[in-house]
Amino acid sequence: MPQCPQTIQGKRCEWRSHMLLEALDELVTLHSTLDGPAVAVIGHSMGGLGAYMYAAKFPGRVRAMVAVCGGGHPMFAARLASPLPLWFFHAANDNCVAVEETDAVVEAIRAARAGTSGAVRYTRYAVSNLTCATEAFVGHNSWDLAYREPELVPWLLAAPPHP
Repeated sequence: MPQCPQTIQGKRCEWRSHMLLEALDELVTLHSTLDGPAVAVIGHSMGGLGAYMYAAKFPGRVRAMVAVCGGGHPMFAARLASPLPLWFFHAANDNCVAVEETDAVVEAIRAARAGTSGAVRYTRYAVSNLTCATEAFVGHNSWDLAYREPELVPWLLAAPPHP
């Protein structure tokens, strides 16, 4: 779980691809097996975007990908036309990253996978579907619900190696 520093030399920091790739490549190398990668890329917010971007750039290096409220650009969806297991989470009332970004990414990946066996999971938290009053205020904090999802860990463990 690499963390992006808040500032570097007094300036606001955001992930740079080389920072993320170095950390992930080290993990993938350490945890690869003869069957393929044993690493799942998971992130939320900027980390969710990073997980999506890493999986799109190197789909053969990971076993599965989970992106929580990360958004992204649909132009990279064609790179995920393979059956790599993907699961996206986002709250409809996110006030930081527009849910429509994730909607567009998921729609584009599903279109790229049309006619294949590669399903894309998407849990979109609609305020009207939430069961608890406090859950109605999910906003950008959708990782609380996503990481409590009872199917998430079994789904990750069931993901086949992706050569």
